Amino acid sequence: MDTYGLTFPEDLPPLETLWARAALVTVLRPELQQQEDGRIHYDDGGGNEWWLLRVEGGRALLIGQDHEADSVFAHEEGDRFEDGPDWLPWDWMLDLEAEENIGFAYWWDGHRWAHTPYPEDVSTDGVGLLLSHLFDVDDPTTWLDEEDPEPALARFLSEALHAARSRELTKERLAPPGAPPPPPGGPRHGDDHRIRLGADSRQ
Repeated sequence: MDTYGLTFPEDLPPLETLWARAALVTVLRPELQQQEDGRIHYDDGGGNEWWLLRVEGGRALLIGQDHEADSVFAHEEGDRFEDGPDWLPWDWMLDLEAEENIGFAYWWDGHRWAHTPYPEDVSTDGVGLLLSHLFDVDDPTTWLDEEDPEPALARFLSEALHAARSRELTKERLAPPGAPPPPPGGPRHGDDHRIRLGADSRQ
């Protein structure tokens, strides 16, 4: 997948895989990403923002914007929700659209992702820019700004990802063995290890 190009529904991993990876990042980078009430929200404070929402029936919605994506500004008259199914949280979506630019909206029907097709001259919708680190990676050490992470850290992140997949991930579980509970701001396993998100690579 071209990070700076268009993302296609088949580029996104299945919902549970995407959710597990995003949930792990949520506890590793709580200053950028939060999880609450079946919803994961990322906001870097610089015009890049997305939400991943669970919807009844094993379905979901991925929606947001990247300020560098031309789909946000070049086609403001376009309806990104045009092909959206009835089960989407329409009231919430329309309230969000009234307050924010919406660059992309993908929905998971329980089996596959879909979205309203873009006009031909849209070259990027921002999903790759914001979430590519969650697409193809089962090794979370690739999120670190270091080429050869210590084995203990690699094992720690691998176990944390497994816990996220089984929905057993907690802040307490991210504390090293024998360490005191993590502070309110989030777990701090190795403060010197920078967890890099998709948008971080442009900084």
